[in-house]
Amino acid sequence: MAQAAQSKNVVVAGGSYVGLAVAKELVDVLPKDYTVSVLEQNSHFGHLFAYPRFAISPGSEHKAFVPYAHLDSSMLPSPHRVVRARAVALDPARRTVQLADGGELGYDALVVATGTKLSPPGTMPGGGDKKDGVEYLRSIQGKLKAADEIVIIGGGAVGVQMACDLAILYPAKRGHITLIQSRRLMPRFHPQLHDIVSKRFAELGVNTITGVRAEVPEGGYEKLNEQGGGEIVLKDGRRIKADYVVHALGQTPNSQLVASSLPSAVNPSGFIRVLPSLVIAPTSSDESAQVQNRIYAVGDIADSGAPKAARPAMQHAAVVARNIAKVLSSASASDELETITNSPGAIHLTLGVVESIIFRNPRSDGVDEQGEPRWVGEPEVMWKDDGKEDMGIEGVWARRLPGLKATAEMYHL
Repeated sequence: MAQAAQSKNVVVAGGSYVGLAVAKELVDVLPKDYTVSVLEQNSHFGHLFAYPRFAISPGSEHKAFVPYAHLDSSMLPSPHRVVRARAVALDPARRTVQLADGGELGYDALVVATGTKLSPPGTMPGGGDKKDGVEYLRSIQGKLKAADEIVIIGGGAVGVQMACDLAILYPAKRGHITLIQSRRLMPRFHPQLHDIVSKRFAELGVNTITGVRAEVPEGGYEKLNEQGGGEIVLKDGRRIKADYVVHALGQTPNSQLVASSLPSAVNPSGFIRVLPSLVIAPTSSDESAQVQNRIYAVGDIADSGAPKAARPAMQHAAVVARNIAKVLSSASASDELETITNSPGAIHLTLGVVESIIFRNPRSDGVDEQGEPRWVGEPEVMWKDDGKEDMGIEGVWARRLPGLKATAEMYHL
């Protein structure tokens, strides 16, 4: 839908966790004559943390998608809104966002919360409709159930969770699940987490291969799956039979929106350069002059030095909202903006449906010659045994749509 430029408008590009968190914070702190507009191309908010589980466990997959149409009233009271549209380019000089349908939306301040894209099933392929996502998850459930030999490429959170979930929910597959990781498991964390996960894998009969890369087959892993399986060839020459391959590697930054108009603000890895205030920071002086404390980046897409995780992203949301409120309240140009404080990485990692672990890195004082952190102290470890197969998904709906009566039909909206 084409949209004319609008004044007194703060635009948030991206409606996932951090985008919605920024919007909610903005509603609380902005002058009352400002409107918050969240641009989101998908029809539903996707609870990403449930995707890997629901790609294995049937029955709750339709609950992973919460309709944005109902978020408007429960989280973003009128005139604030979620606009279903895809932002494709910026015009910083005119302070407008160009939309895929040819329209544009004006902004007084812009927050880029476009995040990163994981490989499915860590994210959803397709056109962004709930129906497509539900059908995709159900198709993966069937393929994983039918597969005798399952290979998981990648030892980060998605790969580890899916390996444990498969071993718990399909005990007959123990000994027939192989996870391949080129480094240690959970490499962004203190090595103690690798040891914990390795022990858990041994308990569950998950075969672990670390320190070696897998060669990508011709046509990619998806083609291998479409062909009914084959062999995964490792760089050291070993061959691993695979009836189905789960690709659980890496994050691809969704930074095209900024790269189209402020290319020097995007680093070689594709993440957006930011100041400690989370104002976008192009290296070009001409591009920097166009930002003027009006364009910010938050969450995973921001090269902020913070871990790529939910907790630091929530801090980003609050800091950016207060900074925008200060800028739009005619604060002096000399006023200092609030800055973020980065903390050591932490994760709540599922290790098999019921069991999970909260793991917090110690601080580090730099990196060694191999580029590994020099840890100071020991990590914090807390085991939990209160997990549910549906990951408490109905609680997500209650938090996102507090005003909507819970019924069986509601979860199909």
